[in-house]
Amino acid sequence: MSDKKKDKPLKLSGKMIEIPIEVPIEETIERGKIAGRLDYLRKEIRAERISMGEIVELQSLTDHIDEGDVELLQWAGVPENK
Repeated sequence: MSDKKKDKPLKLSGKMIEIPIEVPIEETIERGKIAGRLDYLRKEIRAERISMGEIVELQSLTDHIDEGDVELLQWAGVPENK
């Protein structure tokens, strides 16, 4: 069995077409978990109750933080680009 999700038929205007899916399901699920975790950490920051352990976790997720997300990048200790 492949790591990739099999092509699924899509019904569009009464016709069936195949749509290839290139991203492994596990990767998609992992991205969703990471995005959810970053949202949680942002809420903890804003509520002023983020723990040191959560800051360490945030630092471990810096590769997944959008480069324009200044709030999370600052809390993760990422230096500004000059």
